[in-house]
Amino acid sequence: MEQNETTEILYKKEKTNVNKKIMNFFTIKMFRYNLIKMLKVISTWVMFVLTLIVGLIMVLSLTFGMGYIASGDYMDTARSLFTIYSWIWYMLYFGLTSMFIGFKVVQLIRDEIDDGTLLIFSSIPISRTRMIIEKWLSLQLLCLVYSVTILLLPPLLILGTGQKGAAFGKVILSKINFMILTSFILQLFLTTIGILISLGLNSKGVIGILFTLGFLTVIGAMIPFIYNTSKMGEKSSQYLIQTADLAKNSVKFKDYDVIQTYDDLLNPIGWPIWTQRYEKIIIESNITQNIGELETTSLVKDIEAVVTKIGTNSIAWNDFIAEAKKTPTVYPVLSKLINDNILQFDGYKTQKFLGLSLEASNGIEFKNNAGKGINILSDFYNDVKLPEHITISQEKPSTNNKISLSVLKQDKLKIKTSKNIYKIIKAMYDKAIFSPTVIGYAKNSCASSSVISPYSITSLIYGSLSSTTKNKFNNFYDNFETFLKSNLYNENVYIDDLVMTIYSQFVSQMLYWLNKATYDKYGGVYDKKAQTQSELNKVQKEQTNYKLMAYLNIWQQWVVMWTGNASVSVSGAGYIVSSILLPVNNYLNVKVNSVTYNEKDKPDNIKTNYFLMGNFNQPVVLDRLTSMYIGYLLVTFGLAGLTLWWITRKDFV
Repeated sequence: MEQNETTEILYKKEKTNVNKKIMNFFTIKMFRYNLIKMLKVISTWVMFVLTLIVGLIMVLSLTFGMGYIASGDYMDTARSLFTIYSWIWYMLYFGLTSMFIGFKVVQLIRDEIDDGTLLIFSSIPISRTRMIIEKWLSLQLLCLVYSVTILLLPPLLILGTGQKGAAFGKVILSKINFMILTSFILQLFLTTIGILISLGLNSKGVIGILFTLGFLTVIGAMIPFIYNTSKMGEKSSQYLIQTADLAKNSVKFKDYDVIQTYDDLLNPIGWPIWTQRYEKIIIESNITQNIGELETTSLVKDIEAVVTKIGTNSIAWNDFIAEAKKTPTVYPVLSKLINDNILQFDGYKTQKFLGLSLEASNGIEFKNNAGKGINILSDFYNDVKLPEHITISQEKPSTNNKISLSVLKQDKLKIKTSKNIYKIIKAMYDKAIFSPTVIGYAKNSCASSSVISPYSITSLIYGSLSSTTKNKFNNFYDNFETFLKSNLYNENVYIDDLVMTIYSQFVSQMLYWLNKATYDKYGGVYDKKAQTQSELNKVQKEQTNYKLMAYLNIWQQWVVMWTGNASVSVSGAGYIVSSILLPVNNYLNVKVNSVTYNEKDKPDNIKTNYFLMGNFNQPVVLDRLTSMYIGYLLVTFGLAGLTLWWITRKDFV
């Protein structure tokens, strides 16, 4: 009986001791003491407010600096701006954060060593390991709240500043997980280094080293920019810089037929980007022939009917308008424009590219491009196009800026190549690489390159008129363009055919990609394959240089982690400076391609030229985000272990 009571007492005592240990473990008095101590210091709040103000100024200035877009879709512009924002913000944020961590580490460790506080703490019943861990944890919590608040608050605030702010805010928030994760990992890294060196150096030394790390952050971000800028004159570097965004936004396919179609679709020999200069064919960035145009048959017919009805040799614009209004049923398409401000077209006609029509010769016929580029894309459009008329009016055809691919009817696709093209478009759409939006033209805009600009429409219609009509109506071009600007284009206008919109924007994006992925435009087409191989060797040599930078420049790796390896633009809406700011961490491998052709008046004289182009099925990634995050965590844990080992052996007297 007595033995059982003794056993029970010992058990209760042991249980009580265990409970006390558990309670002591979770009291974390040292943690609370250090956290309160840091919050009471004015420098904590000064650094916090200063960094937050800098972040707010940056997002607001970039947001309100965007130009006006009629469709209201600012996403691609915002993605390009994010590159500028993240690059500048990276240098400012980590420069200020390094100083912040330096001040806090000195306050928690070095000052307490110097004034004897840490010696007193080492004499109380708490292990040195636990003491330093709680100090480290209190610093981590403060830094985490600091980083999350400063990184998250500015983009959240600009969401309510209109379409521009909403777009830019969404882009930043889509990458905020990378920014916060990188900030957290680097604050672990910097605080651990700070605590480690504070055990052996005085406060000036600690702050000096951490300030130097912050300064090196700025230098590390500048190195890729300086290198990229210095190499802009070299063809090999220029190619790698230009293809970085294409490689970051690559799509991969498992089906061999789709891979082959993707390769054919982005083959330059199937696109009208060729011309002849000094009896040689070359690739240039400007298109040498139309890829398609709106059909104006009915509208031109009405215009010429009015001119015929009036009958005089010198027609005035007011007489022309009066005649069209007199009998609107006779001129239905023209009357719809004059009375209802609706510009109607019969449809959209695509153009294939089989050769060059040149004034200096009979032209050039390409022999190996029938199943390439715009030629197969044109067949795809003819399968899915809508039978209705196409109109340009002030009515926006869709409430959403981004058009759904459901308007492309898959059941219309009969050819395997067209089905593969749909799969390619769908894959790019799902990854937000291709995001078609309603085509709009802003009121009072001066842009003339848009397919629906007053200039483009007037030129298209005037070019379709007969010479008789042009002679009788000498000022038709100027009068018609003025009428469009004063009546239809006095508000934002939009095109209503969403299928044609998707097609034309996809064509534009493919042309932009080809422009970026073609090596040495204007001079990169060679008579001999050996010349192309020599250029290929130069590219491969430059690839080695970029690999060394990617692996050895740790601050460059921080930039890649911070931005989530962000891209500038995949559709041509990017700012020029954005493409050279970030490190080249991705690029497209190059391959040798050939073009076979003959002059039309010399069908037996077939020539073959060679050139380099990007291989869209072989994107290269130098550093992967996951491996970099894990690598820096392992280094941090190693430094933390060294710190714990040192503090258990250090004499604080």
